[in-house]
Amino acid sequence: MSDHATTDTREIIVEILLSLEKGQDFSHKLMKAVLDKYDYLDPREKAFIKRVTEGTIERQLELDYYLDRFSSVPVRKMKPLIRCLLRMSTYQILYMDAVPDSAVCNEACKLAAKRGFRTLKGFVNAVLRNISRSKKQMPLPDPKDTVKYLSIKYSMPEWIVNLWLPAYGREGTETLLKGLLSIHPVSLRFSTELTEAERHWRRKLRKPVYVCSKAGNFLMCIWHRIWKM
Repeated sequence: MSDHATTDTREIIVEILLSLEKGQDFSHKLMKAVLDKYDYLDPREKAFIKRVTEGTIERQLELDYYLDRFSSVPVRKMKPLIRCLLRMSTYQILYMDAVPDSAVCNEACKLAAKRGFRTLKGFVNAVLRNISRSKKQMPLPDPKDTVKYLSIKYSMPEWIVNLWLPAYGREGTETLLKGLLSIHPVSLRFSTELTEAERHWRRKLRKPVYVCSKAGNFLMCIWHRIWKM
């Protein structure tokens, strides 16, 4: 399979990730707006945008952990555009075999230069090529540190791992985490806004309800104390 994604397509992905960093909107809303805006693109390009964007968001904790180990500059101190560019490129190298690593590195360097970071092309290229060479043996936290290990391996916040371990044990928690990262061909979106009748019962019950929604192919755990809405 050839690399259908052009530099412009990758630039669209970077723009989505930058918008999310700035908290401009929810990821699923931004994705819909972008796909509607670029509806004229080849279906394969739109699929590429969706796959890379969602995968980068879903795996962000893991991707940042790797970048901190292969970069001389900590992720938190990188320029926002370079940070988003490296995250999405690392995702492609690790999880998209159809895209050659050399193409990922070259397109990332081109995009960095196009966006005014020509002096950082060497940095971007070095980080990505080091990751490419090591992708079969990527470093993970010590398995003895259960919380951190599971958090990074499955890109899940430590507070959720801490919440599940006492209830499900290590094996059960890992099964849950693995399931959340598996491909789900069917996804549901639902509204947590209440009707007047539901508000009436909420006032009567006065009990918190927790909701965890999985929108698209990426995890968005949103815990709502609905009776406080």
